[in-house]
Amino acid sequence: MINFLRESKAFNDSIEDNDLAAGQIALWYALFHQDNKHNWAEWFPLKNSQLISHTGLSISGIHKARNILKQKGYIDFQPQGRNKKTLYRLTPLVDGDCYEDSNKQSNNQGVKQGNTGSNKQSATIYKHKTETINTTELNLNKNAHARKGSRPVIPIYKLGE
Repeated sequence: MINFLRESKAFNDSIEDNDLAAGQIALWYALFHQDNKHNWAEWFPLKNSQLISHTGLSISGIHKARNILKQKGYIDFQPQGRNKKTLYRLTPLVDGDCYEDSNKQSNNQGVKQGNTGSNKQSATIYKHKTETINTTELNLNKNAHARKGSRPVIPIYKLGE
C-alpha cells in the first residue's frame, strides 16, 4: 500500500542526491497529490492546464521537468495526443509501497471490517501546557461588548510561555 508520509519523506531525502531543480520538485509533488486524489491508481490522467496551475511552470517547463523526472526514474508518462490528458505513473520510492498491493489490501481490509463489524480506532492525545486564565477579566470583556455602541474587547493570549 502507498504510504503518503513515507513516500514524501523518501522523495525529500533523494532531492539533494539527484540534483533536482525547484520546477522538477514542484511537478513531482503535484503529480504525487494528484495520484493520491486518484486513490493511488497505477496510471492516472492529468491535463497540462492542471499541472500549470499547481506548479506555476509553463508548458515547456512541465515538458522539461517531466522528462528529467522520467530519466531519473521518479515517474513515467504517456502522452495521449494533442488536447488530451497525459497518463502519469509514479514510481514507488519505498520498498513495499506498490499499487497492486494497495488494491488488494484495501479490499481485504474492507472485508475484514465488514465481517467483524468493528471500526474501533485508537488515538493518542497529547496534552500541551495550558495557562491559567483570569475568568474575572473574561467576564468583564463579555459584558463590555454587550452594551450598545461599544466595541467588543478581544483578549490576546500568548502561547508557549
